[in-house]
Amino acid sequence: MNASTKSLQSAVAHYFEDRGNFGVEDYLHAYGDPRQALLLYRLFFPQFAAVDGHVVLASRIDVPGEPDGLRRRLRDEDRPPCELLEGYRWTEVPYEFANSSLSDEHDELLACLLARAWKAALMSEFPDRTWETAVLSTSVTGSVVGLCFREAV
Repeated sequence: MNASTKSLQSAVAHYFEDRGNFGVEDYLHAYGDPRQALLLYRLFFPQFAAVDGHVVLASRIDVPGEPDGLRRRLRDEDRPPCELLEGYRWTEVPYEFANSSLSDEHDELLACLLARAWKAALMSEFPDRTWETAVLSTSVTGSVVGLCFREAV
């Protein structure tokens, strides 16, 4: 889904639409929780880590020894670094939640919103580089909607 800001806003509004005059902002006011908003910050703006100049999701290397393991694999493996780094630069969107009850269509909408936020976060944190984000279809991931980033070439 390559959606403009306006079409994303329309899609979100449609998801929360009701028969009356209750819009997205009304739902936010009635059911939103500021603690959830603070928690979801990390979903929209994940932590990134640079390993030997390669940017990856910090959550992928938040295991003791994993940054050194990635360095070793980058040094020793025969495949190009961009192939190896792919596994450290993506997530399956529904699996970010213990209770995921959205459809693939709604997961894709969330992934589109996250893609915009991730790109903004990457551009802010690494302004000397050019970034791309992409929504991955279920046929690409083999199971659910995914989201990835890469440095533009």
